[in-house]
Amino acid sequence: MTWQLGGLLDFTYNETFISNYIGKSDSFYENAENIITIMRDLAPSCEEMLLGCMWAGVRIDCKKLFTVQRTFRGHCCAFNYVLDYANATGIPKSTKPTTERQSHPGDFNGLNIIIDPLIEDYAYTSRIVHGIEILIFDSMHFADPNGGRMIQRIVEPDKAIYIQLQSVKQVATSEVRKYGPKTRKCLFHDERKEIFNDMYSYNACIVRCRIIAIQTICKCTPYFLPAGSDIPSCTLQQLPCLNKYQDKLRFIFPFGAERKEGLEMEFQDALYCPACYPDCEFINYKSKTFKIDLPQLYVDQGLKQYRMLEYVCLPYRISRK
Repeated sequence: MTWQLGGLLDFTYNETFISNYIGKSDSFYENAENIITIMRDLAPSCEEMLLGCMWAGVRIDCKKLFTVQRTFRGHCCAFNYVLDYANATGIPKSTKPTTERQSHPGDFNGLNIIIDPLIEDYAYTSRIVHGIEILIFDSMHFADPNGGRMIQRIVEPDKAIYIQLQSVKQVATSEVRKYGPKTRKCLFHDERKEIFNDMYSYNACIVRCRIIAIQTICKCTPYFLPAGSDIPSCTLQQLPCLNKYQDKLRFIFPFGAERKEGLEMEFQDALYCPACYPDCEFINYKSKTFKIDLPQLYVDQGLKQYRMLEYVCLPYRISRK
């Protein structure tokens, strides 16, 4: 029965199953207070997946680098994620005081990981491919592809992947602040303090808009969104509602579209977040990815001997300061 809980991530469900399930299920799984814990326990374990890590050229315990965080893909193993959320309204609360930074350039001074995709444990997947999905995003953003810049990559089993990151920062001069948001059509991070606590971003605004829309329509908050206990988490009871409006909750009506002629369907079937302005200052990331096949000898030895780490690696460079 627990595999059906995967529908709480992508909002799909079996109508026949639900009709027979509702009212007959174990109350433990229908308790909104238990959902986040249940879904975390059902997610792949970071300790089992992350077999070995190196950072800045030094071997290090993966548990010191990675924490379990909620993303649009559910519970994931996160590196250098610093944003904390206050409650179920999607308002950023604070940031963690320290982050990992490289002191020397070079491929193997980045992040190197041996990963076991745990294919034998697959029960409910949102993609038809095997492997690990990598999400690269700003450490001040929630991992949501619809709410900002995100790079997504798939690492297939028995493959080595090399990811090189480049970043370009857009900085606005003080002259820009002389104009109002409607004129400059963007917001700085320290604006709208009463809502975003000096941490405004287009991403945070879109996440908050989506949370409020779901809470209004379905009276709950999906477990994977940065929510607290103010509004109950969605259970299988609300899955039909989430499924009905899944397209509307997935797409964003174009920013700045003052006229709706020709966009009637888009307006009806998408979130409308007119208060969410783009960022005046932001960092844009670009990536180059290289993949190679690993000889089975390297794969087997890499899982048994840490000295093979250089053959199975996931390095990337972070140049943000």
